[in-house]
Amino acid sequence: MHLRIPHFSRIVTYSATGFIVGTVVGVGMSVHALEALAFFIAISALIALVFFAHEDRSWCIVLALLAALFGMRSMVIAQNSVATWHGRAGEHLEQTVIVRDVRTGAYQARVIAQQEHRRDRIMWYDVKYPAVVPGDRLAMRCTLAVPPTDFLPTYPMLLASRRVMAMCENPQYVVVGRATDVVTIAGDLRSHLMTPIMTMIPAPYSALAVGLLFGGDDLLSQDIQDAFARTGMSHIVAVSGYNVSVIIAAVVSALIFIGLYRSRATFFAMIAIVAFVALIGFPASGVRAALMGTLVLVAASYGRVAHAYGALALAGAAMLVHNPLLIIYDIGFQLSFLATYGIITVVPLAEHAMQRVPRAFGLVDIIIVTLAAQIFVLPVIMYHFHTISFISLLVNIFVLPVIPIAMLSSLMVVVLSWIMMPIGMLFAWMAYSVLAYIIRVVEYAAQVPWAAMDAVHLSMWMAVVYYVILFVGISMLRKKMTYHTV
Repeated sequence: MHLRIPHFSRIVTYSATGFIVGTVVGVGMSVHALEALAFFIAISALIALVFFAHEDRSWCIVLALLAALFGMRSMVIAQNSVATWHGRAGEHLEQTVIVRDVRTGAYQARVIAQQEHRRDRIMWYDVKYPAVVPGDRLAMRCTLAVPPTDFLPTYPMLLASRRVMAMCENPQYVVVGRATDVVTIAGDLRSHLMTPIMTMIPAPYSALAVGLLFGGDDLLSQDIQDAFARTGMSHIVAVSGYNVSVIIAAVVSALIFIGLYRSRATFFAMIAIVAFVALIGFPASGVRAALMGTLVLVAASYGRVAHAYGALALAGAAMLVHNPLLIIYDIGFQLSFLATYGIITVVPLAEHAMQRVPRAFGLVDIIIVTLAAQIFVLPVIMYHFHTISFISLLVNIFVLPVIPIAMLSSLMVVVLSWIMMPIGMLFAWMAYSVLAYIIRVVEYAAQVPWAAMDAVHLSMWMAVVYYVILFVGISMLRKKMTYHTV
């Protein structure tokens, strides 16, 4: 009997997709249910290989089933780990921890610290300006507690998806030194590099520059944050796939301009992405955006669009291996994955249908990419945030073309301020002008009465129906285009 082993790309795509589906199926599953399902999957895989080994599709299905089993197992282990931590509520913790994040709110600060030599983290609320900064090593004493569920029932699992496993009550700590790991060094470097921006560009424009380069909107005022949310522009101040694509496009274009081949230019762009993520301290959102953006863009550059699907599935599976809880409880993961999927699905179809349409200085491309992403993330935004922005597309058209200018000019402020201050001031003025334009456009758009609709409630089943209709429609459109092409 002749065996037909599938192509490597199909093996990767089916296995990664199976693992992702398995993590979803594993939500709420017990160990006994997992054992019973594992037996059923093993028997099914054995039967498929005995009777259909000559078909490569059967091998792909078997690999997807086995990968799904590992995905379910990973989710069960992650859920049991969270349950174990929650079972320690009331226990006294006395250990050395490393501060990873300090977020100052209106009345108090939220401090997240990581247990030394472990991945798990704890969180507590402190005075508004605590005497600790990221990277401090603390001798810590506190009482463990389960995070509250008053405002959000899934809040404990949301924190667990970010490796925060428990709250600390009545914390007592003393700073005993500084950590010397890569994350701390990168965080110190980031603070050092932020200084020229905060010094040479006035607020709130400096806060926007920091958000564009390093991610985060916590330095922006609440009014500006609300304006960005109302106009659907919050994604530009997060370390998202868009930031990554801007960096890759800039590096690749510059290197090709000076004479490098595309393959080498893409390689150096990948190095630039790694350096960028290290610079901002390896946040989960940054690693996610870098991994997804890099794999998909490289796959699209060197192969067919089908390879981009495999790259996206591989990137998603890789992150879920590290933390399976992301797929259910991390909204950022869901938005990033769906937006990327939408772009690699819709953009080729739209470009094929609009071959004769003038590109209009890139505005058509911006509209296509923005619509592609928003079509796929719309149900998730409505389900989680109960809001929908009607003006987002228009604001994106006015803002996105100048984002690369804002990022590059802000970056030049950082670089040149240490080399040649007068030229650094020139770029600071350029960055200020572009940043002011962005904020003005967003603020004016947010004041439009019909800019957004709040109190929108979308059920899970309605979201499922939406995606079913969407996938069926795209499949029919793709078949129609293929028929006309042939």
